[in-house]
Amino acid sequence: MHERTLRRGFLACTLAALLSVLMPGLGHLAVRARFRRGVAAAIVGNLAATIVTVAIALPIRNKADLADVVADRPTFVGLGLALAVMAITRLWARSMPAGRPDPPPAPRCAS
Repeated sequence: MHERTLRRGFLACTLAALLSVLMPGLGHLAVRARFRRGVAAAIVGNLAATIVTVAIALPIRNKADLADVVADRPTFVGLGLALAVMAITRLWARSMPAGRPDPPPAPRCAS
């Protein structure tokens, strides 16, 4: 079985950070890091939010179409939630570089 080695260094870390902001998970691919559950959840959430945002924004051709989207409360709230999910996952991905080790687990007290 081939063991993957992490890419290290300034360029690899910078590339990973920029790609993670673009789309969570791409930074992990760039440095060949192991995917964790949180990263996988961020990828799925971000992908779903991107699809919702594109589906809502794609039919907008003029100001009247934009006014229709804003006037329709469920669509407008859905767009706002999708944009919030995209912002949160991107900020989280930027704050969690792929090469940084997880902190050690807290010790359990025997009772």
